[in-house]
Amino acid sequence: MKITVFTQGISPIVGPILDKYGIQEVVESGPRGAVGKPAKPTRLETFCIERQIPYFWLVKNRRKDLVDFLRQRELELGVVYSMSQLLPEEVLNLFPRGIINAHPSLLPAYRGPNPYFRMFYDGATETGITIHYLDKGEDTGDIILQEKIPVVRSADFDLYSQVKSRLGPLVLSALRKIEDGSVRRIPQPAESPTARAANVSADTIEELLRDLPLSLDDAAFFYRNTLGSLPLRQMGIRRMSGDWTVKCCVRDNGFVRGGRLQEWSRIYWTRYGFAIPHREGWIVLSLRGCKIKCLLKMLRDVLMRRDV
Repeated sequence: MKITVFTQGISPIVGPILDKYGIQEVVESGPRGAVGKPAKPTRLETFCIERQIPYFWLVKNRRKDLVDFLRQRELELGVVYSMSQLLPEEVLNLFPRGIINAHPSLLPAYRGPNPYFRMFYDGATETGITIHYLDKGEDTGDIILQEKIPVVRSADFDLYSQVKSRLGPLVLSALRKIEDGSVRRIPQPAESPTARAANVSADTIEELLRDLPLSLDDAAFFYRNTLGSLPLRQMGIRRMSGDWTVKCCVRDNGFVRGGRLQEWSRIYWTRYGFAIPHREGWIVLSLRGCKIKCLLKMLRDVLMRRDV
């Protein structure tokens, strides 16, 4: 089966699909609002070059070029995960077997680009992954498979890790069903039981969270499971991209400056490292798998700014 992958970065679907089926071509979605190509190859582009996989960088002003690129290829089935934009209907129509998408919620709940934030803001007790066909709507296509994930309110629960570990096997299961003709398409209802899971700005976070009665531990649980979906550059981590998580909580009155609680929508450099303020203290952040190179970048960032 000839598979085209649409994604951002070396996401959890890339390895399993490559190992099982091979990848015909890769379309990488650039950040929202981006135009043109980055000055240096992305990690995913380098990955493709090393394996001689045709690669296309997609931003909004290159949609026509995407159609031209795909028309030159021998297409069969597309697989999408973590796209920053909707694919136009003209692209959907190029794939004889359609395009499927892996969405990190139990559709039709939490349709939209940012289910993590809205899900944890709403206090959902269960979530999951949905594999569904794309249509011209937003996360409205027929469902192929779903897997439920209970939300466990504990200090070590991390939904990103749960999704990452389950995503590859679930996508491969859907591909097997499509390949052998046993796939059963389950239409979605027209309406979602939840509000659209839109992306959030730093100002929106400030507005929504400041008056929410969350304890320090509850706020840490919230951020541990939503950091990857937040605008970290807007919030204060300007030069350190990567996989951020909550390291610990610190009870400390240093979060008050000039008699005023500092902004919940900002990440400050403190004596504990990068941290988010709370009425009871700080939520301290760290980079997963941070190596020497990461630490040197962090040091450079710190030398250029001191917040607290």
